[in-house]
Amino acid sequence: MKPETHPLLSIYEPIKVVGSGRFGQVLEVKVRDDCPEDLKPNNGFDSYALKRMRLDNWDQVKQIERETIALRKLHSDHIPRYVAFYEAEDTVAGNPEYLLATEFIDGNNLSKRLAKGEQFDEQRVKRIR
Repeated sequence: MKPETHPLLSIYEPIKVVGSGRFGQVLEVKVRDDCPEDLKPNNGFDSYALKRMRLDNWDQVKQIERETIALRKLHSDHIPRYVAFYEAEDTVAGNPEYLLATEFIDGNNLSKRLAKGEQFDEQRVKRIR
């Protein structure tokens, strides 16, 4: 996908790619200074995580919808806050693309910590809130 033609670029400006996987990638983004007021998220975060997903089947779409519903209900200092959910067309392939915007929390993700051999016993997991 050519990022310069993506419709969400009227809202978000990419800062960097922070992760990628089988279904897509996660970008750190910020709201553009020239973002139209009616499109601007009004939660005051400095930066956002924009999870871009290209899904292969309907079950995956339903899974993302469930994740989005769950995030909207959660309120924790340890879980990024939900901002918005978008459906757009991949401007190169013409396929649907699903985008989940959340608060960006800078730090190591769980995958990186586990890959480095960090251990999480039951007591430590219980302390995570």
